[in-house]
Amino acid sequence: MTQQVEYLTNNPILINEFKGDEIMLVLTRKKSEMIQIGENIVVKVIRTGKGHVKLGIEAPADVRVLRAELCDEACELENAEAELESEEKTQLTLSVA
Repeated sequence: MTQQVEYLTNNPILINEFKGDEIMLVLTRKKSEMIQIGENIVVKVIRTGKGHVKLGIEAPADVRVLRAELCDEACELENAEAELESEEKTQLTLSVA
């Protein structure tokens, strides 16, 4: 379901509902235009072309920014590392006991 709403200006913005309570904000931006997320994250359109968009993302160093396909891999790696660390702690505890 798509709703058209007015937000901050008189420009219409489309909000597409999906996944239950989550909402997706759909914006149209041109080259050099930006989107502000929260107080300290800015997404800027660097270049557009046929079928692709180049974005620049400014965020604090402690904010992890990954492409979605890499996020899945990184999460799997973090989970594997945490599991290995947990196993090592268990083995160390058994060795000491």
